[in-house]
Amino acid sequence: MELEFKKAVDLYENDKLNDAKKICLKIYKKNPNHFDNLRLLNFIHFKKKDFSTALDFINKAIKINPNFAEAYNEQGNALNELKKLEEAIKSYNNAININPEYADAYYNKGLVFHELKKLESAVKNYDKAIKINSKHIMSHNNKGFALQQLKKVDASLKSYNEAYKINPNFNFLFGKLIHTKNKLCKWETFD
Repeated sequence: MELEFKKAVDLYENDKLNDAKKICLKIYKKNPNHFDNLRLLNFIHFKKKDFSTALDFINKAIKINPNFAEAYNEQGNALNELKKLEEAIKSYNNAININPEYADAYYNKGLVFHELKKLESAVKNYDKAIKINSKHIMSHNNKGFALQQLKKVDASLKSYNEAYKINPNFNFLFGKLIHTKNKLCKWETFD
């Protein structure tokens, strides 16, 4: 069964989702409590944008191992995509309670707060992710955007600059830097 599972992982990693899914479903019929297989089924369905089915599989995995932080993060991601935002926050909190050093859970929680327009809470979560992993580029980037929305342009620029230091080729970052710098420009004295 483990050889079949490894083959499914390889197929998934090569974006052959339907083939990976077929193998995973065969494994699931033989052993519905195969934790890693349930997570892989979650990933496959998530990638195919079938978030309800992804959520079903990750919920089954959590019942088998309720102490695995990544599974709660994955659950939160599916809930977020299904616009069940308050439930998503609870899932991210579960992940953080299990592993307080889980930067991605803080980042994802920040995304949900951002979507809820709770920008101060979003920034706090991005900051926690950055404290854990100073090179968490998406946290720097999204913190910059939240700060910009809060009209804290100087702080926003600082966050974008941190992201730029990590990866100057990061998509759209250069445009965000220029846009933010334009907001700081005193156009009435521009010559």
